[in-house]
Amino acid sequence: RINFDNNQSLTGNAGNVNMNTGEQINARTSWPKGTTSAETQSLVEFFTSANASTGFHELAHPVLRVMTDAAQLENASDILLRDVETVFRNAGVSREDFYNGVGNARENAQEYFAKSFEAYLHKGKAPTKELQGAFDHIKNWLVEVYHNIKESLGIEQFAPLKSKCCCP
Repeated sequence: RINFDNNQSLTGNAGNVNMNTGEQINARTSWPKGTTSAETQSLVEFFTSANASTGFHELAHPVLRVMTDAAQLENASDILLRDVETVFRNAGVSREDFYNGVGNARENAQEYFAKSFEAYLHKGKAPTKELQGAFDHIKNWLVEVYHNIKESLGIEQFAPLKSKCCCP
């Protein structure tokens, strides 16, 4: 379980216990690999069926939430608005249905985005040409966050990693 709260803290626990109820979870391949809850914080839980890509899939959910929340702000950039509309269009969801919670619009957009984000991270290429720009913007934002953290903490990148990393 990884918990990102509004103070940017991170906690983790391992095991196959439901962290909300304390009940033992039996490993089943039909169960989801993880889940993200995002009421007031982003909470990612990994189930026993999680695999190497589960974290990236679950990370995509709060990324889309941040994007869609920011797109509602008065000063939202044209690029962000275009990226969010691109996600909605590719997911087959209307802006109105997403923001008004009509049917499964939010869930459909979230899952489409998360699966597409996984594919982008795996191959470096988005599943559609339209999404490539949106994911490139996210990558640039993550690299900027990485550089800001590295600079604020005074951390030098580990030399062997530097040659393999997109974040010099």
